[in-house]
Amino acid sequence: CSIPWHLIVIAFGILCVLLLVIVAVLVTNILQYKQEKHELRETLNCHHNCSTMQSDINAKEEMPRNMPLECSTG
Repeated sequence: CSIPWHLIVIAFGILCVLLLVIVAVLVTNILQYKQEKHELRETLNCHHNCSTMQSDINAKEEMPRNMPLECSTG
């Protein structure tokens, strides 16, 4: 009634291979998530910098319009 040890070794080997595949898939997904998160942060940072620069440009363009005439003449 005992199971041959060959079958136990084969079953254990299959389980180990499955475990390795699962770990590899999880590590790949984690690394991909970190890369996408990093790229998203860079994109958001770029958009923020561009928006800030545009606000500065708009403020500088409106400054001469808001200055009194005495300051611009002299």
